[in-house]
Amino acid sequence: MIKPEVLNITTPVCLFQFAWLVEPDTKFDASGIWQVECLIHPDDATEVEEQLSGLLERWKAQLKTANPNKKFKLASLPWEFTEVDGKPYFKVKTKMKGGGVRADGSQWKQRPPVLFNSDGSPMTEEQKEKVNKCGPGTTGQVNMRCSGWETAAFGVGIKIQPEAVIIRNHVEYSPKRKQGLKQSEQTNFKSKFEAAIAATLQANKVPYNYETLDVSYQISCIYKPDFILDNGICIETKGFFSKEDRRKHVAIKTQRPDLDIRFCFQNSKAKLSRGKRSLTYGAWATKHGFLWSHGSIPEEWYGNPK
Repeated sequence: MIKPEVLNITTPVCLFQFAWLVEPDTKFDASGIWQVECLIHPDDATEVEEQLSGLLERWKAQLKTANPNKKFKLASLPWEFTEVDGKPYFKVKTKMKGGGVRADGSQWKQRPPVLFNSDGSPMTEEQKEKVNKCGPGTTGQVNMRCSGWETAAFGVGIKIQPEAVIIRNHVEYSPKRKQGLKQSEQTNFKSKFEAAIAATLQANKVPYNYETLDVSYQISCIYKPDFILDNGICIETKGFFSKEDRRKHVAIKTQRPDLDIRFCFQNSKAKLSRGKRSLTYGAWATKHGFLWSHGSIPEEWYGNPK
């Protein structure tokens, strides 16, 4: 059996969501799952992303060395650049089983993540009870135990467990009052308000269609490049490259071919999505006819434009 590398990574201060740190989540596993999703600002995520990607590449190389003729598939990864509530984040999903049953029938239990106050002191049992439920806006740092895994059914992946957690700012969880609108559960309405309107139309026997008409429109916007060199070259620096930004730059290039806009990516190897065939930032720029650089502005851009 191949022994994977174990790497401990501590996140920068980030937002928490779906945090189960004191009592484990038993909804889908009777033994319980301790978990927390970390939402890291893209500008602060470079080191964590590079460490995780590096660990994955070393694990894949280790497996390939041990089994050179075997083909491996990549499982879904517990990290990605994404958007939450319209804001860009680097999301890392951490989880750890609370226990289980060994092959010989004996049971095993896993200790919960060690919790610390913002000043670094270990939490007392009373303090843990106060942070049992974390609401939106809770921030902190997570020390993550990361290691590779591989199964025939799911492929090759990285497991990320929350070993220790510092809670910097705790926001009390307040569950939203449930409306009990069955209509919103049966259709793809974007909100319960839309579902309520649909229910009213149905109750009054008013025929309607929902989101079946496509209407084209244009919005006039102002774009300000990050850096404009004296030679006329416009340089756009990008950490996280959102879908909206990509659409914007394709539109600008089509409408303003006179502008020489170039990208300087913080990490040109970052992928647009978690899909296996997803383009990197650099590959996307090349595909759409943009010149680009990785990490810094090339000196040759200082001179005459292309």
